[in-house]
Amino acid sequence: MMTPHDLMIRYFDGQLTDEEVRELQSALLTDTARSREFVASAEIHGRLKSELAAGNVVRMPAARHSNRWGP
Repeated sequence: MMTPHDLMIRYFDGQLTDEEVRELQSALLTDTARSREFVASAEIHGRLKSELAAGNVVRMPAARHSNRWGP
């Protein structure tokens, strides 16, 4: 059985079955903190999706590697 958090991730990826949707809905209706988490995650997901659709992609600079074993 997946956790409510796992169900949320799958929901935003569009991968939930009808039964999993009902399970997520039940979890959200019975847990206020979980509902708040879902709403916050939905807002972030929507903003990111809009930014990507608009072509506003931020590229992270390449990571700098340090030699921790050298002088």
